[in-house]
Amino acid sequence: MKRKKLTVNIPKVLDLFAGAGGFSEGFYINNCDLIAHIEMDKDACNTLSTRAIFYTLKKKNKLDFYKKYLLGEISKNDLITKFNLEKERDSVIQAEISRENYGDLINEVKKKLNGSKLDIIIGGPPCQAYSMIGRSRDVNGMKGDKRNFLYKYYVEFLKGLRPKVFIFENVPGLKTAGGGKYLKDMRILMDKAGYNTDFKILNAADYDWLE
Repeated sequence: MKRKKLTVNIPKVLDLFAGAGGFSEGFYINNCDLIAHIEMDKDACNTLSTRAIFYTLKKKNKLDFYKKYLLGEISKNDLITKFNLEKERDSVIQAEISRENYGDLINEVKKKLNGSKLDIIIGGPPCQAYSMIGRSRDVNGMKGDKRNFLYKYYVEFLKGLRPKVFIFENVPGLKTAGGGKYLKDMRILMDKAGYNTDFKILNAADYDWLE
C-alpha cells in the first residue's frame, strides 16, 4: 500500500506598512510565503526585496552568491536574472496606502495570489501619531494627523482579502491616543469585518526569534 504524501500548507502572508521588513523576518524564519509587502519608502523597499532574495537563495543553498552581491561582485539585477528571482523582487509594492489606491492595491495582491487564499495579514500603520513621544513633540498633539486613521485602510484589506488571521502591531501609546478613541474604533471596524480581536503589550526582549 502506498503512503499518501503529506500536504504541507505554507501560510501565505501580506505585510502592510512594511517598513524595512522587521515584522516579515519572523515569518520568513518560520517558512511562510511572503506574497507581498506594501511600503511607501524607496530605501525600505530596496531592503525588503533584498531580504526576499536572501531567503530564497538560502533555500537554494546559494548564499555564496548573496555574499558576492554584498561584496559588489555581482549586481542585484544580475542576481535576480541568474536565479529567476523576479517573484521576490516584485513581491515589494512601493506605494502609500490611501483612499485613492487601496482598492487597486488589494487587486494587485489578489493577482499575486493567483487564485490561492491569503492566510495572514501583518503590519501596522506608522506609529508617530500614536506614540507618546510623537504626540508630545507635535504642537497639536497629532490631532488631525492623517496617520491616525490609516487603520481604516488596514480594515479594507481585511475585508477585501479575508485572511484567516491578522496581526496589527503598534506602540503602547495606541491605548491612549485620541483618548482611546482610535483603538476602540478600529476594533469596532475589525469586528464588523468579521474578526474577533484582543490586544496585549509585549516586550520583544522576552522572545527569542533567532534560528
